[in-house]
Amino acid sequence: MNVHCLNLPRKNKTVSDKITRELSKLYQSHFGTAPEKVALLPASGSARRYYRLEHAEASAIGTYGSDEAENRAFFYFTEHFLKSGIHVPQILIKSEDHCHYLQEDLGDQSLLSHLKAAASPEDPFPAVIEQRYGEILGELLQMQIEASKEMDFDRCYPERSFDRTGILKDLRYFKSYFLHVSEIPYSERAIEADFERLATHCLSAKSDYFMYRDFQSRNIMIKDKQNVYIDYQGGRQGPLAYDVVSLLFQARAALPTEAKQRLLDSYLQQASKQYGIDAANVGETFNSFVWVRVLQTLGAYGFRGIIQRKDHFLLSIPPALQNLQSLLEQYPSNAKLEVLPDILKRLLDSDWCNQFRSKQDQESPLLVSIKSFSYKRALPTDPSGNGGGFIFDCRHLNNPGRHDQYKQLTGKDLSVQVFLDTRSKLPEFLRDVFSTVDRAVDRYIERGFEHLQVSFGCTGGRHRSVYSAERLKTHLLNKYCIKVDVQHIEREIEAQGC
Repeated sequence: MNVHCLNLPRKNKTVSDKITRELSKLYQSHFGTAPEKVALLPASGSARRYYRLEHAEASAIGTYGSDEAENRAFFYFTEHFLKSGIHVPQILIKSEDHCHYLQEDLGDQSLLSHLKAAASPEDPFPAVIEQRYGEILGELLQMQIEASKEMDFDRCYPERSFDRTGILKDLRYFKSYFLHVSEIPYSERAIEADFERLATHCLSAKSDYFMYRDFQSRNIMIKDKQNVYIDYQGGRQGPLAYDVVSLLFQARAALPTEAKQRLLDSYLQQASKQYGIDAANVGETFNSFVWVRVLQTLGAYGFRGIIQRKDHFLLSIPPALQNLQSLLEQYPSNAKLEVLPDILKRLLDSDWCNQFRSKQDQESPLLVSIKSFSYKRALPTDPSGNGGGFIFDCRHLNNPGRHDQYKQLTGKDLSVQVFLDTRSKLPEFLRDVFSTVDRAVDRYIERGFEHLQVSFGCTGGRHRSVYSAERLKTHLLNKYCIKVDVQHIEREIEAQGC
């Protein structure tokens, strides 16, 4: 079988090689031909691995998940939702061990990317996006109520329902991986008592519906103008409010407060009118579910970002802290909490949280010039006369340029980026780089300086240095109100034919 694995070296029989071979066999069995391309897709928060397999006009998403029970739950939900008229991806073929499977390729446009493309500084949440959110909440009701009527909740994994244990687990996730890491002092006994109060109040809501569990804009794809839902394998029996909170309070989506309220009102009105739901019961417990979900996501960002050092989750911490601030100011819980609000206020005021906050409101004349270069040539010059600034050596990182499939690519190509993110120490390297450069940028802004140069070098100036430069650019623009310029020196030399 002639399979071209775009982003994985064929040397050694690694786990990744075995996965691509199994997925390629499934592809050939289903489509009658071997895939021409197999590309690993960017990692998500789970341990599952996703690949895009392509040949001519036939494309599919290959998935590997080592947890067979979780996969079986996903297969069951998919079949059930399709019968209920819910738009979810078709499962094309499964392996005998149920750990490898192909599903319909939905493309790359998520609700979040759709929102970001449509938004502008003048109109961060356009009417057309709010209308789509309203449609999605209507479809959520169909999943929660209509599709749950014949659902076998004993097929759920890892839990049948979102009970007290699940709520406390979410809250302790925040305590262990965000609050505790911050070293903010708190009474273990007192905070646990407040967790119990929150759980008790949440459990007063009716909870015999389908709960998606992670109903947020990254898990809603848009294909042919339809909303298609993915990653529902953690679904279980639960309350209505949790999924609504998950969608409206997603940190990276940053929905305006007024829009959240309009969408919630519309959802409750439709739930009451169309399904006879007691809107008052849902509304009375809504704020407590906001507390649970916002704290749970901060715990996830702490674990995935701070502990596991995954940059995508670190970027979510600043908007999540804004969510936390909004929580305290606008969404008081009826659970009669005694110490948790004060602990969260002290957390938000701490220097530890301040390091994550965006500084977009601090305008500065600072220009950060970022350069990638090859050590085979001279070090980059600094036209500002400041002497060159930081120079970071990327040559210790695993080099994708040693593999034939990457030689003609650059650090701007997705397959090279996935290689560096998953098969080198680049994430850890960049975490240290970001911390070092941030300290300099903070000080330069304070002193009114106008220029800082940061350079990344590798052997050929093509892969590791280019990707590192691009990542630093994204990081700085997300955090500061400054100008950033990127120059890929070796790429410019190649373009000039030198």
